Amino acid sequence: MSQFFQIAVQIEGIHAILEAENEGGTDGMTDPMIAYCGVDCAPCPDYAGGKCPGCRATEWGDDPCLPVRCCREKGIALCGECERFPCRNMADFYGESEGHKAAYLRMCIVREKR
Repeated sequence: MSQFFQIAVQIEGIHAILEAENEGGTDGMTDPMIAYCGVDCAPCPDYAGGKCPGCRATEWGDDPCLPVRCCREKGIALCGECERFPCRNMADFYGESEGHKAAYLRMCIVREKR
């Protein structure tokens, strides 16, 4: 088991997050509302309110967010599929909130399954 996966497993509440996702019969990574970075868009008020279609459906123009641009350039669906994951560019992002910590765990699982 990699060091990054071991660290991710220690994130507070992570078992509850995984159990909630698995109760729905999904592995949490195949849902179309999982963003490139691993964030689950479904609970977002902007997504639920129709203000944001999610990053996969957004027309970004000249300034897409970092994971969108990077994943599209590399032809991958998720940050966790990248050879360089976890990269320094995303380190602050993954520590910003509980939702971002859960996203980091999702990407660690993707990375371990490779």
